[in-house]
Amino acid sequence: MKYTVMITCATVGLSHQKLQLIKESHEHKDIFLLGVDTKKDEIVEKITDAFEVVPFAKEKNFISKIKKIIKNYKVNLIIPCSDEEALILAKKRNLIENSNTKIFVDDYNLLKKLSSKVKTYELLKDFSKYIPQYYLCKNFKDMNLNIKKVLEKNKFFVIKPAEESRGGRNVCVIENTKKNYKKHFNDNREIHTSLSIFNNEIKETYKNLFPLIVMEKLFQPAYDLDILAKKGKMLQCVSRHRVDPSGKNGHIVFEDRNFYNFAKKLSKSLFLNGIYDCDLMRDKKNKLKILEINPRQSGSITVSMSAGVKIYDQIFSLVRNKKIKIFKKIKKVKIIPTVVLKKV
Repeated sequence: MKYTVMITCATVGLSHQKLQLIKESHEHKDIFLLGVDTKKDEIVEKITDAFEVVPFAKEKNFISKIKKIIKNYKVNLIIPCSDEEALILAKKRNLIENSNTKIFVDDYNLLKKLSSKVKTYELLKDFSKYIPQYYLCKNFKDMNLNIKKVLEKNKFFVIKPAEESRGGRNVCVIENTKKNYKKHFNDNREIHTSLSIFNNEIKETYKNLFPLIVMEKLFQPAYDLDILAKKGKMLQCVSRHRVDPSGKNGHIVFEDRNFYNFAKKLSKSLFLNGIYDCDLMRDKKNKLKILEINPRQSGSITVSMSAGVKIYDQIFSLVRNKKIKIFKKIKKVKIIPTVVLKKV
């Protein structure tokens, strides 16, 4: 008898390789893989057993469409892969879940707090050493005052949205220097510039984006920490970092007791129950700092899977009340993920 799993956001980023790895599982051979997204994808349609186009998560008919798909395919498990989908599915859980259908997502109230960077930092009272210097700004007066505070001990500062912001949009890294420059990164979503150009050209573009955060700049490499937890107990974590900011030149998967202990403590403190992606970087003193905790799996979870950590098998086993294989020894390895698989 087949077990139908719906994977949302199935066509973006590294989804091709992720879906292929799920299909290659030897542990859960009865999985019927159903991909859904807001657009069609020829390759995804050939990898999955079925594919459906759905509205964006914030559209009114998203839930009704999901319910219709559940009924048509007799869906047993839904795994949301974007912030918006995780939030709305958690919020509307009572309209979807029953004895046959489950959503692999944590409690809505926790997810809602984690979607806000400020509320995330407020939650982490037991993790003060991991919290960067930051200030909440409700207007330009706050912004100007807090920029001065950060610049008292730093040459750089960062401005970014305080609430959920998909894909690092509207991030600006500013340097207090006499040399004027402006560079774009992350597909033009992130700007690095001098203080003078920020004040004269960029600052005004933030007038409709408050509340904002002004914080100290953190430095590469950027770390991803995949965390699978059940009712506050960490089951699996995988630590990795990008070779370069874009990740195009690969990721280094590594084992580090400090990351392991951090993930274990975080899971217990927030009573995590699901799959999470924690992003970290280092401050100018090389101390680890939390950037954000995403209320869903990482967009590059494929890297951990390619390194041999079968996280989706673990998720399936967890939901189906089967014994979970824990990967205790993770070899250091460089993984260059495949963005687009060849058409078959």
